[in-house]
Amino acid sequence: MVKLADLTFSEVKTLGDAPAGYQFVSSSDYEKYMADNDSFKVVDGVFTDVTDTDEYKALKLVKAKEAKLNEAIFKAKDFIENEACYQFDENNSIEATDGNIGKLTAYALGFQTEQYEKVYWTSKEDNIIELNQEDLIRVLLGLGNIQSNVWNVQYIDFKNAITNASTIEAVNNIIITYEV
Repeated sequence: MVKLADLTFSEVKTLGDAPAGYQFVSSSDYEKYMADNDSFKVVDGVFTDVTDTDEYKALKLVKAKEAKLNEAIFKAKDFIENEACYQFDENNSIEATDGNIGKLTAYALGFQTEQYEKVYWTSKEDNIIELNQEDLIRVLLGLGNIQSNVWNVQYIDFKNAITNASTIEAVNNIIITYEV
């Protein structure tokens, strides 16, 4: 049985008519509602399956787009933090993480104030590399380009594809993958 005022359910223990403000519900409708709270609404005082309505379909499309956009954001962050690298030379790459960019930027300030002539960095491959000011600028520009490409090109392309999708199937068919 469902209480229509707040869509709370209770088990029926006695036979008879449903009290005012309540409605008997089949176990299949209850299970459908529990799996998808948007699938039923109270319409004209009756607990009603609304899955065939335009309103429901539009709501589900919006939710699918929100979920896919969240996936695009999560995967962009994950790609930058775990995969994206700037290839410094044939044997060494540097991860394009925000943390690395921050640390390397601090080194760049040290070069500008003439506190450093060179700095040392551990590459992704665990090699120690020596960076002069020119190397450091090249690395920072490379890392910045990678992040810019992820957020300002690839993410925007995914966002536009998601926004322009007209069906849930079209949204679900968008495969989110990032590349350097």
